[in-house]
Amino acid sequence: MLKGDRERADSTHKEVLGELSAEMALASELRTELLAVREQQPLSSGPQDAWLDAITKAVREATMPLMDHIENKTNEVILSIPRRQSHRLPPLADVDWQSEVCTPPPYLRGKVEVKDTHRRGITIHQLSFLGSFVKEVLDTVEIRDPHPGSNADRITWRNVNLYHINDLFVVPLTDQFECSFVELLADGPQDPLWFISHWWGCPFMDSLSMLTFHASAHDLPQDVPYWMCTFANNQHNLEELDEHLMQTPFARAIMSETCQGTIMLMNETAEPFKRTWCTLENFISTTCAKEKTQPPHYKLEVAAIIQQGAQMVEDQGHRMNIPRSSALLIDDGSGNLKDHVEIGGAWFPGNVARSGVKADISKADASNEEDKQSILRLIIGAHPNEMPEPPLQHDRYDTVNHAIHRVFGPRALYDAAQDGDVDEVNDILSRGISMADVKNARSETPLWIAVYNNHLAVVRLLLDKGANANMANGCGNTPLQAAVAREAVESLTVLLEAHADVNQSDAQGFTPMHVASQECFQDVAKLLLHARAHPDSANLVGNTSLHISAERDHSDIVFLLLRWRADPDKQNKKGHTPLMVAAQHDGLTSLECLLTDGQANPNQGDDPYGTPLSWAAYHGNLGAVTRLLQCRADVNTIFKSEADDTASETALDSANNRGNDKDNEIIEILQRAGGLCADELANLGAE
Repeated sequence: MLKGDRERADSTHKEVLGELSAEMALASELRTELLAVREQQPLSSGPQDAWLDAITKAVREATMPLMDHIENKTNEVILSIPRRQSHRLPPLADVDWQSEVCTPPPYLRGKVEVKDTHRRGITIHQLSFLGSFVKEVLDTVEIRDPHPGSNADRITWRNVNLYHINDLFVVPLTDQFECSFVELLADGPQDPLWFISHWWGCPFMDSLSMLTFHASAHDLPQDVPYWMCTFANNQHNLEELDEHLMQTPFARAIMSETCQGTIMLMNETAEPFKRTWCTLENFISTTCAKEKTQPPHYKLEVAAIIQQGAQMVEDQGHRMNIPRSSALLIDDGSGNLKDHVEIGGAWFPGNVARSGVKADISKADASNEEDKQSILRLIIGAHPNEMPEPPLQHDRYDTVNHAIHRVFGPRALYDAAQDGDVDEVNDILSRGISMADVKNARSETPLWIAVYNNHLAVVRLLLDKGANANMANGCGNTPLQAAVAREAVESLTVLLEAHADVNQSDAQGFTPMHVASQECFQDVAKLLLHARAHPDSANLVGNTSLHISAERDHSDIVFLLLRWRADPDKQNKKGHTPLMVAAQHDGLTSLECLLTDGQANPNQGDDPYGTPLSWAAYHGNLGAVTRLLQCRADVNTIFKSEADDTASETALDSANNRGNDKDNEIIEILQRAGGLCADELANLGAE
């Protein structure tokens, strides 16, 4: 009942009571007069009971018009008060899709009454069936959206929401029976396992995607019921919403013994937190429901849609857009929320989280202002008589807001750090709604992403707030490695000043120095070496920074490493030295640097399949062959053939196996240096 309706009813009630008092006074006077007449009559004129009957009859006849008047007035008041119903848009109420699309048989069978509204859950299967039907209708019938806030003229499967579905399908299909939509589908009570808190304006396609993914994440079958107000409430008569808030179907569904959690469906702007009834659901879920013994540990989880192109992920050096997909903040069983995403590499959308940390229940909207006041009084714990008008600010509001903000704080912090929004990063940390080192779905911390994007002010702030400079992501990459990979010299310098571990390796054994060597970042390499990076640290396959830089002929890095006393003869797990790696490539600068500045041994290496000279010959590197021979490389070292382990080869065999003009030159050079084939050496040995 709306406030104006209640005031009008009270006024009419007082009017009726006034008329009742007047009529009762007249009846009392009449009864007194009749009694006086009785006293004047002799007892012998008739039995005493006859006089009493006469009095009773006279009083009844006198008061009968009064009783009829009261009944008529009461009925008039009742009929004049409009029943609370769902808000419908007349243009949609008049749309006749039924003449073009047949109504599915499940919606024509009639009503099966489920008396308790809180037991009218709807299953994922039933929602999916409805979605398919709605899509069929909207693909067949052109329906214009009369809503002034709509971004599209025609209602389609991509933009249809629950306001549309309620007006176009729920109300017309249930109109004959004046029942809830669930009562058209269910064979009896469908007690909910989860309660859905949502905004009707969210595209139904997205809601269905989020709920389907949520059920999958919890390994729930398609017949598990969720409670959704649009389909559980009787949209023809919403009088139950006038009950005490804790007796409304919303509260009763959350507090029921079967309901184990609330799933909040978010749009891009976290609209549910701008709706008063959603704040009530959140309040009950985080306070009253936490005290339930059955089921234990009531959960509050959040779902959102990652928009197409909003996130990118790198895969083997290639960047790809994350497709439109669902993301969850899912309870890990201890009350902590973790990211659970439909597409690997994605994370909970930051724009949703950043809207969530700004939620303020005192500013939430309600179509019925009295509903909002009742909800705020419930949160405060005040009775209407004590507090007719809730205050604009209250400590209990702050408590509820803080609980909401903590849900979204960690993801909002990451997003703000990624954007370089130092003010928001500071605000989130100062309010205590997130720790500095919280990780997202990719195990990246706010510091990691701030360094990756070289947001220097945010990097400094996070370090000042106690962020761990060495906390790695899921691949073992530290913020220092992120700074090196992006050549973010400023952020790298700040991390080194914060004593970040310059030698910490990732899952593949790569250190920041390896990355700098690979990318030929000379200034970065100098900073790392001055910070005591180990020049000879090896990755999982045994390659040092010299191996990595020599392979790419990054001679400046090779020279720098040799100045810092890197070992030019250190072998990797295949027995390859940096010189052997350099000999396989056309570039001669690094090879020359290793031989001249590093005094590398041209015969060093335990590779059973070759020597630096043989690899140079095999790859047709004429200059490398010439320079290695000048440095006294052994021309007749015998090694195994890669094609046949039982066969032997020399550098001359490697050159002979190629057979082009350049190889002819190499063959001549090797022969002039005394090079022989393995068979020739074997024959000489036999002689």
